[in-house]
Amino acid sequence: VDVAIAGGGLVGAALACMLATRARAVGYKLKIALVERRPPDIDDADAPALAKDAPQWPSLRTSTISPASVRALEQCGVWKFVPSARCASVAHMRVWEEPPKAAVVSHEGEIVFDAERDVGERRLAVLLENDVLRCAMYRRLAEVGDAVHIVRGEVSRLDLSQDASKWPSIAIRAAKSLSGAEEQSVSARVLVATDGRNSRIRADAGFSWFSHEYEQRAVVANVESRASLETSRTAYQRFLSTGPVALLPVATSRGTTVHNVVWSTTPAEAEALTACEPSDFVRELNHALEYRGAPAVVVQSLLREREHDGHGRASFPLVLGHAPTYVRGRIVLMGDAAHAVHPLAGQGVNLGLADALALSERAGVALASGRDLGGDDGAMLLAYQAARLPANASAMAAIHALKTAFDAQWAPLASARAATLSFLSTYAPPVKRALIRAAMGDIV
Repeated sequence: VDVAIAGGGLVGAALACMLATRARAVGYKLKIALVERRPPDIDDADAPALAKDAPQWPSLRTSTISPASVRALEQCGVWKFVPSARCASVAHMRVWEEPPKAAVVSHEGEIVFDAERDVGERRLAVLLENDVLRCAMYRRLAEVGDAVHIVRGEVSRLDLSQDASKWPSIAIRAAKSLSGAEEQSVSARVLVATDGRNSRIRADAGFSWFSHEYEQRAVVANVESRASLETSRTAYQRFLSTGPVALLPVATSRGTTVHNVVWSTTPAEAEALTACEPSDFVRELNHALEYRGAPAVVVQSLLREREHDGHGRASFPLVLGHAPTYVRGRIVLMGDAAHAVHPLAGQGVNLGLADALALSERAGVALASGRDLGGDDGAMLLAYQAARLPANASAMAAIHALKTAFDAQWAPLASARAATLSFLSTYAPPVKRALIRAAMGDIV
């Protein structure tokens, strides 16, 4: 095939859609193999992720999709398959912090972002369940026809030649026989690793990987909040001494305001928060969201993900990771296989989609001129690396610096931080606009 994509999650499926669309635009019949162990069943009419109406029980797995990412998904034909009722628009965001008890100033630093007032836009971002977006991508893949062949299985082996110009080959164990020895082999001009933070392709191909464990876990849950037009379109984030807690609005059919919670904290507290009674979790969350003595948004109850799924809470470890190179011969890294970031800025998926867009744009130029996608000593792949590696590194550095700055509990620094937040919110609109534009993906 021309391109083999190992991993059919959000980034891998998006890349397949973008490549197929670009190839069709230049009149080239590209052959793409997308390897995924569990592709969604888009023919199941009863699948919750395919429903046009907002669900009563939203999934815990959601993504913050920036306007830049929405535009990219529109261009490749994916967004038309995303039901508008499944999207929650974020028009406002409130960010504040917990002041240390010994701080020189007693007030909490706060900054408020408003899409219309600050940048003249309708929204800052869209909150969407991962399964809904992934199904939209696979519906688009079905629409492009035989350009993309979905291989149900997982990569069991990577075969490389000593000659880096030779096509790499992957052995794929079929999904129905994962415990057996039944395999098929696929060779490709370009092999793209979109198989996640623990990428097998990255390891087998000999890429370096640097990582830092934050010694934190993110607790995720869905909660019902006191309903109002403002809270249904507002994201909230408070920085605590143990890490940030965020509430992100989610689209549901319950007639109430539902927020997805992403609470970064210590492993011990994460364990307690996932194991405690729902009423205790709600009480702790309201306490964590206090602003000047009262919760900024009143959480009323924990929303079960499904009636039979218990409390609908989960947690996962937080890690910073980056590959110093994205290209090795005809193999290229993308998404979480290339970089892993803290969720406090909600940029993980957006960085991966920006990767996919960058590679597809350069592939389109190469195809239009009749060039081998992985040939010319990897010129096209290296151009992708030159565009995305520094952009990702800059975004990761900014997110890590933000986390580090809010982790510091030294009283004079905390006081200066609170004053800076309030100053930016009130007296520095150009800086505030730049921060919003960066988060919206305009400079990512």
